[in-house]
Amino acid sequence: MTVTLRPITEENWTVATGLGVRGDQEGLVASNLYSIAEWKFWPDAIAKGIFADETMVGFILWGEIKSAWWICRLMVDGPYQGQGYAREAIGLAVREMLAANADAEIRVCLLPRNDRARKVYESVGFTDTGEIDDGELVFRLAD
Repeated sequence: MTVTLRPITEENWTVATGLGVRGDQEGLVASNLYSIAEWKFWPDAIAKGIFADETMVGFILWGEIKSAWWICRLMVDGPYQGQGYAREAIGLAVREMLAANADAEIRVCLLPRNDRARKVYESVGFTDTGEIDDGELVFRLAD
């Protein structure tokens, strides 16, 4: 199975809004509908669907703020979780970020109770900075 990131477009945005996390994960990440609306008002942000071959299985949103890249949203649709799509998507997004600005650090915030996301981010090299931003833990991709 080939994993790719593809832009959110007029043709696929409704597919993205139909994706959702499992019931026990509600409240851990904003809905894709909210994220797409936010993206439309944030001109420097990048929103992409996570595709496994031709099937959209998730969503990712990132942008550059004050010389750091921030992964603002990452979600994989409930039925597709646990298959490595999140890790693959993070790697693909990181490559795009570094291609655009190789000197920028890459950060992500997550709720302290989101153990699953924490494990995924740590598995690809993110470490807890000890900072708290609006009640969320801040992680940074290690050099």
